[in-house]
Amino acid sequence: MPPTRRILLGTLGVMAVLLAAVAGIAVFLVPGRRADIWIELAKACIQLVVVVSLGGIVGLVLRSIDLWRDEARAVYDRRRGILEQLVVAYQRLKFVRRDLRAIGLGHPARERLRAEQLKALREGMTSIIEADLAIEQVYREVDDARANFVPVDSDVVHEQLRRLLEYVGSIVDEWERYGGEFWEDEQPIRMRDLPRLQAFLGPAEDDFLPRAGEPLGRVEWTVRRALSYYSLSEYLGLS
Repeated sequence: MPPTRRILLGTLGVMAVLLAAVAGIAVFLVPGRRADIWIELAKACIQLVVVVSLGGIVGLVLRSIDLWRDEARAVYDRRRGILEQLVVAYQRLKFVRRDLRAIGLGHPARERLRAEQLKALREGMTSIIEADLAIEQVYREVDDARANFVPVDSDVVHEQLRRLLEYVGSIVDEWERYGGEFWEDEQPIRMRDLPRLQAFLGPAEDDFLPRAGEPLGRVEWTVRRALSYYSLSEYLGLS
């Protein structure tokens, strides 16, 4: 039983005992003033009912506010956590892209990859796979809690995450098919045979920005707007 309910029942019990005591006094000790005492008892009962009713209503309202605040905070934390996961995944993709371009993999190479290039390629693809898994997890979380994710534009968030997941997933799928062909002593295919990876490493405005930067930007804008809505509600004392 909740503590507030136990306190309320205890208070009612004490009041009932006191009323019974007063009634006993009226009946047995001062029979000459019995009518007056019964009138006072009736007034006391009415006041007790009013006080208890108002107290119950106020308690219910306060509990509802506390419950709403807890739910709002949970939603806020979930939104912020999702945004942080996406930003980390996006930053990882940017790092891999810049790192692989820096060692000369940004242009279709006709020659075999050098040992240091091959090592960087495998490490970079591992990071891209990890980013893909992180985005997939966020996508599923948003899909499961879609109705409660943001006050508005939940469909926008869902659609942009789908775009981002498809983009990164296509690079991972290509690597899963052909990554086993890249070895230091044997490379039957070249970087030019990986068109998705080459597009990822190419000019940002041609592939990476429209297919990764733009979806993530729209998701970030929508989520931050939702976070700002919560902050405003908190400032106004609504949360």
